[in-house]
Amino acid sequence: MKVTRLAIALALVLALAVAEHASLAAGARVGAGAASTNPKVIIVGAGISGISAGKRLSEAGITDVLILEATDHVGGRMHKQNFAGINVEIGANWVEGVNGEKMNPIWPIVNSTLKLRNFRSDYDYLAQNVYKEDGGVYDEAQAQKIIDRAHEVNENGEKLSATLPPSGRDDMSILTMQRLNDQYVCAAYIKLSLRLFLRAD
Repeated sequence: MKVTRLAIALALVLALAVAEHASLAAGARVGAGAASTNPKVIIVGAGISGISAGKRLSEAGITDVLILEATDHVGGRMHKQNFAGINVEIGANWVEGVNGEKMNPIWPIVNSTLKLRNFRSDYDYLAQNVYKEDGGVYDEAQAQKIIDRAHEVNENGEKLSATLPPSGRDDMSILTMQRLNDQYVCAAYIKLSLRLFLRAD
């Protein structure tokens, strides 16, 4: 009974999404000139993953694809915001994994295809200040204590990750991992730095 109700609820949500974005969806067809009102494939989200999925399907000869997007732009987190007359890039500012054994497939696109100007991030000589919620800076010992705690949380996450099956089906967010290890980070800025550190590390 619960499964049936859940299936009905999901079907209604999908139907509402399709109806709400019908005008956008018509312009988001992968196949040029595709007029089918019953696409064979629906991709939810026109971020980099959704666009890449649509491109790969098209290359494989599957062109009856509909990409749904909830926002008014394509690109997901990659967009720009005008700030004081200057375009500020928001999201997707770094390409990770460019110095390992396997090259990130985005890196050749950034360099060769798009010819974007890029800089290597070097944090070795970066001054790191951890600011108090009410103003001022934490002393170096307190800041180091926070960084050590962040490393501990990260190591616990790696240990937990090693216990999961390699299928990837049991993947979880960092926040969920912290909760399972009873290391939930509250919203105070000093504790929030743990989460930011884990994202940046």
